[in-house]
Amino acid sequence: MLLLIFLYFGSTDCRDCVDSVKGICETNNLFGWCFHDKISGLFDCDKSKYCSNQESLRRRLNSTGCFDRGNDNIKCCCNEADMCNYNFLNVKPIMSIGFQSCVYNYQYDKLIAHFKNCFDPWCFAYFKYNSDGSEAILRGCQSRALKRLKIDRQIPVRIANRVYFDDMDDLLEQPRCDQFVDKTDIINDTTIACLDLYSKQYNERKIGKLCCCRGNDACNDKIGDNKIISKTIDNLKFVVEKMSSKANCIYNICSSSIIFILLFAFCFFFLSIY
Repeated sequence: MLLLIFLYFGSTDCRDCVDSVKGICETNNLFGWCFHDKISGLFDCDKSKYCSNQESLRRRLNSTGCFDRGNDNIKCCCNEADMCNYNFLNVKPIMSIGFQSCVYNYQYDKLIAHFKNCFDPWCFAYFKYNSDGSEAILRGCQSRALKRLKIDRQIPVRIANRVYFDDMDDLLEQPRCDQFVDKTDIINDTTIACLDLYSKQYNERKIGKLCCCRGNDACNDKIGDNKIISKTIDNLKFVVEKMSSKANCIYNICSSSIIFILLFAFCFFFLSIY
């Protein structure tokens, strides 16, 4: 029973990290790490196990920092908070690889809400076409937008004076930028592509368009015009990762941490019977 309790608390809570491919990824809240490679520009949930294999980081909580080992080898790890690897953008040496500044705003009817520009591996513009002819547009950073929509979905209580993107909630279930933008989709030195979205529920009516870009700052500002030929989901092969409200992250626990829990539980049980 004690072992099950330890495994439960070590497996149910997840931490989100910026991910260059998935937008955001989930790792174990106690034993997982958010990772960033300053040379390649990669962001992920320590997929290569670089952080978890560092002896100096074993069983350390609320930790953050970079390993600068020269010869173009600078890798950063953190487990202090959600999306903490985003903060490595401001840690010296300041690099500009793998991300760019994105325009961040929300437009619906006569409302236009402007936010401070953000930095991300992918900039996007999400267009929603309503049956009444109105249009809603969300522009921003893929990882930040996904995280915000995920939080709003999990917390039903509304906060006063906060702008909510309710009509954009299904962005969580749409393909990620990396899944439909190819390296060959280049216009004026910017990697860019759009994906037309249709609804089977409404007789295949076109309900929106998702456009993504990277390579130049503010590339999502004017994105979505007719100069870009849109792709369709039928022409793509992808699997959209489900964003659960509280995912089970037990598979992200490193083997050494599991052994530590087992030994601790065994010792506690052994002492309790004597």
